[in-house]
Amino acid sequence: MGDAANENTTAVKQDVPAEAQPVIPKEAVSSSFFVQELTAFYYGVMFFTRISVPKWVNHSHGFSKYWMSLSTVYYPAIGIIVGLFGSFFFCVAYYMLPHSPIIPAIAFTAATIRLTGGFHEDGLADMGDGFGGGWKRESVLRIMRDSAIGTFGALALILTLTTKIGAIVNLQQVIMLNPELISSGPAKFPLLYAHLHKLSQLVGTFVTAHAFGRWSCTYLLQKYKYVENASAAGKEFLLSVTPMRLAMASLMNFVIVGISLSTHENFVVQMIMVWVVAVWLTVYMGRYINRILGGVIGDCCGATNQIVECAMYLTLGVNWVRVFGDFATLYLMLREVVQGLIRG
Repeated sequence: MGDAANENTTAVKQDVPAEAQPVIPKEAVSSSFFVQELTAFYYGVMFFTRISVPKWVNHSHGFSKYWMSLSTVYYPAIGIIVGLFGSFFFCVAYYMLPHSPIIPAIAFTAATIRLTGGFHEDGLADMGDGFGGGWKRESVLRIMRDSAIGTFGALALILTLTTKIGAIVNLQQVIMLNPELISSGPAKFPLLYAHLHKLSQLVGTFVTAHAFGRWSCTYLLQKYKYVENASAAGKEFLLSVTPMRLAMASLMNFVIVGISLSTHENFVVQMIMVWVVAVWLTVYMGRYINRILGGVIGDCCGATNQIVECAMYLTLGVNWVRVFGDFATLYLMLREVVQGLIRG
């Protein structure tokens, strides 16, 4: 590397090809830890949303590899931004049309798609086409690189979006129609308290779903290698996603989800179930993708993001205490029947 290049960048030692090694920009070496992490956060925001970032954030492609690989730790935080943005439009639509639960759900979904530019939905469609129409690794990657959407991609989008909207409608029915919150409110303005409390639970659910969806991307990018010769935007994230960054992202996600679900009834049960479902689904998707491609690409991360997000809406719409109680009752009944047959 020439002297001019050495003035601007410092090489980072990685187990990747020399031409793909990330570089540390000169301003990163001379800046404080806080400035570095803030820059990494801005790069994540710039990559995943349409939100404008400060002009001092370097937009050049060469330097972005370093910053964007560091930004993976802030994926759950970006989920907060997207979740709150969609929640605003959900609340407006719900206030204007309180008797039509599907309209707020559509407003929320449309707002999040607008903020992200349909980034993850595009990955979902590409993965649907590739995995649905390809038989071997080469054919799957070739189909996924095609910008045109096919039958399998359209089906994946339709099924995922309808499931997402239906799950949000179900959440409204489960949370907004809960009569217990009215009786538990203060003596003054009990209905207002109950209404705001219910909306806070819905907003917390939205933030939880988007935070978990983006956390799943961090896991895949750290756990699996990037598929060679695949032209997808996620490639530059894999250059320095360390286990420590994944651990930090997981801790951040734990705090975000804990705060978001703190207003929910049966908080401990809800926390356990969302983590169990999200981790299991993320690990399953990672193994499934890796078995076919021998690694991951950005489109697969986007698809996993959408699937995990939908799973969170469905999981939080289930009354797990009642479900576990019913299973326990059924188990006791069957045990008595078996014992009776044995004694008889």
